[in-house]
Amino acid sequence: MRKFSVSATAIVARPLRLALRLTMCVLPATLAEQSLAMSAFAAALFGLIDGYSRRLWSYSSRSFIANGEGLEISSGSAVLVVSWEHVLAIQTWRRFDGIEWLAVHYTRAGRLFVATCVSRCAEAELSTFVRACATYVSSGAPRQSITIAGLCDQSVYWPLLKRFLADVAATTLVGALFRAVGPAFALGVLAAALSAGISAARHSLRRTRFVQTDGLWHTDGHTLRPLHAIPRTLQLWVQCLAEACSKQTRRTM
Repeated sequence: MRKFSVSATAIVARPLRLALRLTMCVLPATLAEQSLAMSAFAAALFGLIDGYSRRLWSYSSRSFIANGEGLEISSGSAVLVVSWEHVLAIQTWRRFDGIEWLAVHYTRAGRLFVATCVSRCAEAELSTFVRACATYVSSGAPRQSITIAGLCDQSVYWPLLKRFLADVAATTLVGALFRAVGPAFALGVLAAALSAGISAARHSLRRTRFVQTDGLWHTDGHTLRPLHAIPRTLQLWVQCLAEACSKQTRRTM
């Protein structure tokens, strides 16, 4: 059994991110009557900061546990077990400041979902977890395909859209208290759009599928196009799949 879980740093950062979000929604609306230029600057500034904060520290799952039964995804009090045949890919991001961010792409009831988790200074834990997942995924037969959700998938765009609408509504409500509904709405759209845009930049626009043929990975489309380089976020997953396939081959020899 291997586990990857949210670090204490990410948990502590969550209330700080909430305070930042409240500031983004409240401050520009309160400044709207005094100076529209100053309020627009505040909306843009805090929208950018909030977006980068979400990109670094946002997560949907408390922990991932890899075992023989499947991948356990813990979110709050709920635990979802995904069978290994439905785990399609694992993306990893490693930043210079020690932040490790992980995204698991899986299917459930015919739909593609993404679960995320973030930790800090857990490079060894991340590598061990991804290697265990690759071993379980390849236990039946070598995995020859990788599927990554994009912004066109509901599981990706819907949380972003809900957050965008909530931020705009909160800023507009604060503006109504100061009798500046119109300016507050525009400022809310500006801040929320910048925040959502930076957060969404981690995802591709469309769903992407890669297929392995003759030991080489290709982009799956109307025609198979060979990849000149594996995307950085998939390099660890591809490496672990290759190691699992090699081990399985040696056992059967």
